[in-house]
Amino acid sequence: MDGSPAAAFKLPARGGGQVDLATFRGKPVLVNFWATWCPPCREEMPSLARLAESFDPPGQKTPFRVVWDEGARISRSWGVSRYPVTLLLDAEGRLRLRFFGPRNWMDPNVAILLQGYGARSKG
Repeated sequence: MDGSPAAAFKLPARGGGQVDLATFRGKPVLVNFWATWCPPCREEMPSLARLAESFDPPGQKTPFRVVWDEGARISRSWGVSRYPVTLLLDAEGRLRLRFFGPRNWMDPNVAILLQGYGARSKG
């Protein structure tokens, strides 16, 4: 990716409240676009959850936040036209990598990649 700034968003979160992408500035972020009706999306969700648990601080009900992109407004603005797609943003909020299709997020190379962008694992 070219390192262009990711389009900002503030979306309603599952369980209430909102998620504002700007609050994550200062650390790398994975943004995963998925749908409940998408079998490959459901296939990758357990490993994505385990990855989030290995990096995020404890205390949340889920290891990652789920937001509603009603009308696919944000996914379209990010150039997403199929699911699942995961984008890696660096600590400054710039787009660095795009992953198409389901992944095994517990592959050790993923942790190494994220640590290279400044993420800190719990272990």
